Amino acid sequence: KDGSYSIRLTSYIDNASTASLYFVPIRRKLKPNHHIPIGRYTERNKDALLANANSSASIVFKSKVVSRTHAQLLVDDLGNWFIKDLKSSSGTFLNRRRLSSPNEESISFQLHDGDLLQLGMDYRGGSEEIYRCVKIRIELNKSWKLKSSNFNKKAHEKLKILNHPLSNNMKQSNGVKSVNTNKMETNDYTECAICLYDCKPCQAIFIAACSHCWHYKCIRRIILNNYPQFLCPNCRSVTDLESNVDDDD
Repeated sequence: KDGSYSIRLTSYIDNASTASLYFVPIRRKLKPNHHIPIGRYTERNKDALLANANSSASIVFKSKVVSRTHAQLLVDDLGNWFIKDLKSSSGTFLNRRRLSSPNEESISFQLHDGDLLQLGMDYRGGSEEIYRCVKIRIELNKSWKLKSSNFNKKAHEKLKILNHPLSNNMKQSNGVKSVNTNKMETNDYTECAICLYDCKPCQAIFIAACSHCWHYKCIRRIILNNYPQFLCPNCRSVTDLESNVDDDD
């Protein structure tokens, strides 16, 4: 609305490799032809850690493998985002490709939704958190926002049914036809895509932000695998399970 473009950086968790530095999701807004510095946390730039999500403040990480002036994000008039390495010693990697040699400035490389950005390389095997590289999943121009759909609304209605397992007749005062839980048809329930059985009243159910749901017993391993990020096995959307419930952005 104000001519700015948005970007969100989320911690990328890869269980197939050594652990990287975890950080809470970072959001920034930027006007065209401006840039956002990326670097190491110091006492001088500590305010950047508390910056508003809609600000264009610097992005900092508490890792010693990140240079103080490591890289920068840029956006053009069309909302295209770019990453540029600023002579960092340990490197900037876009989809596992290093942008430039050590201590050499790179050209600007365009970013795309879902790209993997890595700052630095593990030092001492990453045994200490402060020596771990930073792996980032890129999301551009509010692509992460979930929009309401008929599917979301139907899933919410089914949740209401599951939430009243002991009621034989749930009568609503607004004139909507009452629901008899004893006579509910099979298609009134949502099927768990893992075990293929219905999610029914009195069962432990996990519902993701995308409105897909499963038996908790079935989905538990996937939840814990990349926690606090959750990758929906149905639609592949990624959500942060630790995000604030009052976070509208």
